This record gives sequence, C-alpha cells and structure tokens, in this order.
Amino acid sequence: MATSGMDAFEINEVKPKNNNKDKFLLIFIFLYLILLTGGFVYLAYKGLPGQKGEEGRGGKEGLPGPQGPAGPPGKDGMKGEQGKPGQDGEKGAPGAQGPKGSPGETGLNGAPGSAGIPGINGEKGQKGDAGAGGIPGSPGMQGATGQKGSKGDAGMAGAPGVNGNHGSKGEPGLPGPPGAKGDMGAPGSAGSNLVRIVGGNKGRVEVKRNGEWGTICDDGWDINDGKVICRMLGYTRVVSIFTANAGTGKILLDDVQCLGHEQSILDCKKSEWETHNCSHSEDAGVECA
Repeated sequence: MATSGMDAFEINEVKPKNNNKDKFLLIFIFLYLILLTGGFVYLAYKGLPGQKGEEGRGGKEGLPGPQGPAGPPGKDGMKGEQGKPGQDGEKGAPGAQGPKGSPGETGLNGAPGSAGIPGINGEKGQKGDAGAGGIPGSPGMQGATGQKGSKGDAGMAGAPGVNGNHGSKGEPGLPGPPGAKGDMGAPGSAGSNLVRIVGGNKGRVEVKRNGEWGTICDDGWDINDGKVICRMLGYTRVVSIFTANAGTGKILLDDVQCLGHEQSILDCKKSEWETHNCSHSEDAGVECA
C-alpha cells in the first residue's frame, strides 16, 4: 500500500506542469475574449460601416499661382530631317482686273524700219469730197515794159490843100524780156476726203469720220505712219513726225501702226474709233514734202 501511495504522490507532482499549459490556454482565451469583446464594443460605439456615399462634386478651380522663375534654356535639339515637299495647291481664281494705268510718257522716236513688201492694191475707193482750197498765193511782180518800136517812115506829102493819105502803121516793137517770177503764195491747209494737215504741209494730222474732223493720238506714232499720211495727200515723202499743237473736238484714233506702204491709214493696224487713253496734248503731227 505504501508503494502505491508513493506512486500516487509522484503522479501528483507531474500534474502542475499540465496546469501551466492550461493557464496559458486560459490566459490566451481570456485575451481573445477581451479582444473580441472590445471589437463588439467598438462596433457598438462606431456602428457598422454604412454604404458608400455618392461621389462629391468637384470643387471650383483654384486661382492660378504666381508664375515661377524661368528655367535655364534647354540645349538645342538635333536638326530634324527635311520634310517631304507638299502637294501642289489648287490653282486660285484669277483676281479682279486692276484699274487702267495712266498713260506713260512719250518715248523717243525709233529708227525707221525697213520698208515692207508692198501689199496688193485695193479696190479703187469712191471719190471723196473735195478738200478746202488753199489760200491763193500773192500775184507776181509785173514784168518790165518792153522797148518802144521804131517810128515808121512818113508818107509822101500830098498836094497842097488836099490832105494826103495817112502813112501805113509802123511794125510793132520787139517784146521786152519777161518779168521776174513772183513769190510763191503761202500754202493752204492740205486736205483730202479722209485726212488733212492743219497748217499746210506741216502741222497737226486730223481724220474725218461721219462728217466730223478729229485728231490722232501719238501713241506709237512713227515715220511709217507719216509716210501713209503724206501719200494720201499727194506728197512725195515725209520729212518728220512730232507731237503737234493741241487740237479740239474728238480724238478719233490711237495706237496707229502703219508699215509705210499702205495707201490709206484705214489699211493700218489701229485702235477702234474713239477708243484711246490720250488728251489733246498728245495729238500727232507730220511734215510732208
């Protein structure tokens, strides 16, 4: 029996070790219950999390802050490759026509061109109106009187008392030398049915249209134009062309471009009738001989 009691005592001494494990387990359970209770208390105080609220509206944009100082300039980048040429653009619409420019200054007369090949003679025109007659020249000086002829022989005396017959008339004296030629009269204004020179053989050229005389603008006026005018008026050659004294009335022609062999100014290239950009300070003139 004693031996059994000792065995029982030894067994009782080992049990405290198991009690320590139980203590640790109890302490762990106690702490877990405290944490669990604290969680419930926290949830009871705070409450369960509610549903997610709607997203708040954005606030107003704040005022821009002051501009910061400029940073240091960056290094130059590498040069890029040259771009491909672009496609040709569509052709633009033509612009509105600009206003007509003012007439340029009269250019110097060019050297006369070589004579062109004569054209085929045109049909004979109708006879024009007779030109105005020129001023008659002054009469020449009277020639010197011829020498008196010699006296004829006297007839024989008749019988006294009766008158004798008259002697025959003496022969007329020799004619005197011719008198000096008088000065030529001043030429009148040259005329034709279509053109005339105001002032004789030198002056302003005028043309006639619909019974009305008008001037020619000197744009492009040259020696070949003068040749045609002189030929129309019966002269043999042109001496010079120039800008004449200003005329009056209409300016009927402009940009006349004769070749020199035409029989009439109407055969020359020219503007339309009364189409010009001139004034009477540019009236054309010619001198013929």
